[in-house]
Amino acid sequence: MRKGEALMKVGDLVHDYGVGQSGIVVDIIISESPYRSSRTYFEILYEDGSIDLSERKDLEVTYESRG
Repeated sequence: MRKGEALMKVGDLVHDYGVGQSGIVVDIIISESPYRSSRTYFEILYEDGSIDLSERKDLEVTYESRG
């Protein structure tokens, strides 16, 4: 994470530039491997009803949950 970047959390409304849709973060998945550095994926429920994983680089928080 870059300095000044907000942490995303479950419930945040985000825009995914990779797929061109908005959605809600429903889970955060950290993938760890002994062969490479860990990666963080965000499970997103998109406006069309689909659910998929996205990486931080494709996401922008448009509304932060308060919970």
